[in-house]
Amino acid sequence: MLNSAVVAVYIPLLLVIVVICMMAFVRDRQRLITQRFLWLCSIIACWLATEVAFHLARNFLLSRILFDIKLAFVAFSAVQVFMLSTNFYQKAVRKRPYTLFLFVIPFITAVLSCTSYYHTLIRASIVVLETEPTHIIEHVRGAWFWVHSGYSYILMLASAVSIVRQHRRLPKDYRLPSTLLVIGVFVSLLCNLLVVTNIVVLDVDITLIGMSVALIFIYVAINTNEQVGFLILARDELFSYLEDCVFILDNNRRVIDYNQSAKQLLDQLRLASPIASFEAVTVHLSGHETGFESGSLAEEGADVVLAGSDPPVTYNVRERALRNKGGVLVGSFVRFSDVTRYKLLIDRLEESAGVDPLTGLANRRSYEMDRSMLDIPENLPLSVILGDVNGLKAVNDHQGHQTGDVLLRLAAQVISEACPKGATAYRLGGDEFLMLMPGTDSDGAKAIMRQITEVFSMIKRYPFSPSMALGHATKEHLGVSLDQLFDQADARMYSSKKARR
Repeated sequence: MLNSAVVAVYIPLLLVIVVICMMAFVRDRQRLITQRFLWLCSIIACWLATEVAFHLARNFLLSRILFDIKLAFVAFSAVQVFMLSTNFYQKAVRKRPYTLFLFVIPFITAVLSCTSYYHTLIRASIVVLETEPTHIIEHVRGAWFWVHSGYSYILMLASAVSIVRQHRRLPKDYRLPSTLLVIGVFVSLLCNLLVVTNIVVLDVDITLIGMSVALIFIYVAINTNEQVGFLILARDELFSYLEDCVFILDNNRRVIDYNQSAKQLLDQLRLASPIASFEAVTVHLSGHETGFESGSLAEEGADVVLAGSDPPVTYNVRERALRNKGGVLVGSFVRFSDVTRYKLLIDRLEESAGVDPLTGLANRRSYEMDRSMLDIPENLPLSVILGDVNGLKAVNDHQGHQTGDVLLRLAAQVISEACPKGATAYRLGGDEFLMLMPGTDSDGAKAIMRQITEVFSMIKRYPFSPSMALGHATKEHLGVSLDQLFDQADARMYSSKKARR
């Protein structure tokens, strides 16, 4: 091929790249990925300009130097492609300390290329003619040429691997940009391999042609990846700033990743990264001695109260399995939702409905409404039994609030079953219970208390020993108010509790 013919191949490519560079600069020069593309365009344009100058030169020394200067552009273009491909879908890139080291070999190559006439590190030997149709009739590559070529090839191969990894993570509908990028990098890799192995020997630089074609594919890929970039960014933002705390676990229930809300929870629990296991989180969260078992948080999940929080903060904890395309379980993610406000709202709604949400008994509001209707002569004798659950605070402190709730529900069940016909059982709040019994005398009230005590003594299947301090009082004539009756029962209940201690 004549020199003029070679120049005729390079000039259109140079013009296309200049136009692409200008379009990218005008379109979106503020984006980091565009800035890196502009640097790559500048390198390829300089490479093309060097090739054109070499084929038009008639001076032996100038031709000799121009022939090797292009190697610097090869090395710098490989570094730029690597940096571009590793951050193709990222809006912002962290500054990495090793970035500058990527330019060490290209810089050495540039220095050796400019001084190649005075040493054999780039060319062991070379014969250059100043006549048509070709400048170079023979050359033997030097030691540094192979270092430079190997480094460039490794960077291009790493670029391809990085793109393929990002490509596989994307939904199928959003893979077009990375597909174009993959094609461009592999075209450049193939051309570079053909040159290094001498499979194809032409007057034109096959590596340069491949890189120029790759540049066009990269430009199209950058222009079509805005929607994909937005998708990735939106997913990252959603995960990072979701109000719920999200933990990603592997099959061994180790914490692989967590979002910003989860980090704030860990800081509140004074747990430092890395987290050994998910159980370490739940133990510190609830004060339990053991965490949740795998699979126990599916569907409705479990409510847990943040240990030591004042006012109490309640989280609903749910877990969902993660499976690959083959249906194989690869891990799970756990979501902590702060349901404190919703529980307060439910409690208030149930309170307004007259029902205690935890035990299902009538609540204090019901008691205030019922007392005036029950305190009538027709209901005499009228007895009350006041009960206080023993050891609830110790159970909450040592076995967790969930176990304490079990104790309260158990106490409510025993009282409800002992409640005679026509009587009503109430949970006044905390661990305090009341039975209001129209038509029941003092002996009947004492019999009911003995029944409650006996039932509690037979319960053995729980990690606590349930019991209740009880006190009663009976109104037999209208001269005693219900408040006085309540005070008498309260005094007897606390005497019972004091005697037990």
